[in-house]
Amino acid sequence: MIPTRRWVLLAPLVVSAVRGASAQEYPTGPIRVIAPGPAASPRDLRARWVAEQLTAALGRPVIVDNKPGAGGNIGMEAAAKSAPDGRTLVIVDSARAEPPPLRAAGLQRPD
Repeated sequence: MIPTRRWVLLAPLVVSAVRGASAQEYPTGPIRVIAPGPAASPRDLRARWVAEQLTAALGRPVIVDNKPGAGGNIGMEAAAKSAPDGRTLVIVDSARAEPPPLRAAGLQRPD
């Protein structure tokens, strides 16, 4: 997969943010990246690319978890209901930036 220009520009920010956070005490265990879509979908490919970058930067396993169905809402709901331990990420596109499961969980984007 050839990353788009946006992803190439965002990758260093994600890796540097995670590296900065790694100086603090961080729970041990694998990091989970939820891709709200089927395998081999664009979200899945982005999630796998991010997982590779994070694994290389952190030296810990990063697992991609596909949650297809309901137009991505099942995956977004899984992310909203995940434990607040800082080990779960979700891949979203701009159309899904504030889906109903996140609003129902009380997670809204700041205005």
